[in-house]
Amino acid sequence: MEKISCLCVSRGNIFDIENMIRCFLAQTYKNLELVVVLHGEHLEAKQLIESKVIGSKVIMSDIDKSLGELRNISLKIATGSLVATWDDDDEHAPERLMKQKQALDSGDYDVCFLERVLIEKVGTGVWLGNVRAWENTMLARKNLNSFIEGYLPINQNEDSELSGKIQMQNKIILLNNPHLYTYRFTGRNVWGWDHFYSLTGPRLI
Repeated sequence: MEKISCLCVSRGNIFDIENMIRCFLAQTYKNLELVVVLHGEHLEAKQLIESKVIGSKVIMSDIDKSLGELRNISLKIATGSLVATWDDDDEHAPERLMKQKQALDSGDYDVCFLERVLIEKVGTGVWLGNVRAWENTMLARKNLNSFIEGYLPINQNEDSELSGKIQMQNKIILLNNPHLYTYRFTGRNVWGWDHFYSLTGPRLI
């Protein structure tokens, strides 16, 4: 069973950290490694992760680094042959990684994205996301040439830019199972609600 490194960049919000740990420990795919790069000095968050997830790799990084640079740090220290984007404020269903790994193996693919997700505006409602390759759901082989350059040193669109390159350069599969991932708008996100709403389809709740 190949090891999957789950890559998280976090501002150290304890509620989000607890959510991320809970989703990680609930995964039905068990050969996992948790890699967390904290944006700044967040000792309480670091200690919480290390106490709950044995063998986790947690780095506290310079507050001046961009989101893209922080994601590159997580890529560099990951030891799995596969890497998964693991945002701490979103909901990852327990079978997310198992289902995506099965999709990868179904045709010797390099990368799996979910083609739809659920989008929740916390306290307001839930929408079905539009059909697209959702970059925050990426599960990919770490040895891709696309990862050599890595993420651009920017704070927005860094994941979309790399996702676009990956889709052009590699064999990808889109998995239609939106319940595997809930993209949450909490008010602390990089993008505002207008951006999230532009990616939604029908309202479900």
